[in-house]
Amino acid sequence: MGSEAAGAAFKDTWTLSDVDEAWHGEIADKEPALYAIIDAAGLSHGKSMKSYLIMMAVRLLEMRRLLKPTGSMYLHKQQV
Repeated sequence: MGSEAAGAAFKDTWTLSDVDEAWHGEIADKEPALYAIIDAAGLSHGKSMKSYLIMMAVRLLEMRRLLKPTGSMYLHKQQV
């Protein structure tokens, strides 16, 4: 009983298998400069970093789309 989320553990490592294949093309088509940065980060820091950045980019692009032109967005990245 309960939701899947209730028993889920926090995961802070990412793999390309965690990333929807469609997200690669969506970012590359809509934001080619952003995708170039993500791809370069993947080359220099590995596939895990590329996967994480794709996951974040998809979410941030959607938040930007929904945000009013006068809205603000604040991000916090905790050091590990």
